[in-house]
Amino acid sequence: MQREDLKDLSREQLERLICEWTIRYHDLKEEFNAYKRECEYLRNKTLIEHEETVKSQREKIDSLLKELEEERGKTITISDGAITMRADMWEALNENKALKAENTALKQRIKYLEDVCDGSCFSDEEDDRDKLISELQDQHRQDCIKINQLHVTIDILVEKYSRLRKSVGMD
Repeated sequence: MQREDLKDLSREQLERLICEWTIRYHDLKEEFNAYKRECEYLRNKTLIEHEETVKSQREKIDSLLKELEEERGKTITISDGAITMRADMWEALNENKALKAENTALKQRIKYLEDVCDGSCFSDEEDDRDKLISELQDQHRQDCIKINQLHVTIDILVEKYSRLRKSVGMD
């Protein structure tokens, strides 16, 4: 709505327009604040989930390292150039190799999760939220400008009305 359009409006229409813009402003402000709270909640929830995953992966690695140390502590008999082990020790040796491979994979997974949690874990979602927040802020600025323009228009109309009343002799 342009300034010229406001000249043709009655006082009641202007007041109604101001009320509509004020309500719109407060509705947008509440919507924006609710969205900010939701974003913060989701950010914290995701971070907690990543921290719990990292913690559980660390516990599993610690458990596997403990098992590995126990396997290293078992004795192997070497006599006449031959290595003799009990069958369960061969199983333990094979299991140890599998555990080492799993341990390596888990360490890589933990490193990945830690890298993700250093700030880039919200990149896709945060970009969308930042874009929406930016759009809402722009809309808010535009609404404020329009409200200020309406205030100025009302002030001008009141002055003109007052001058008209004085010139006609009603005051």
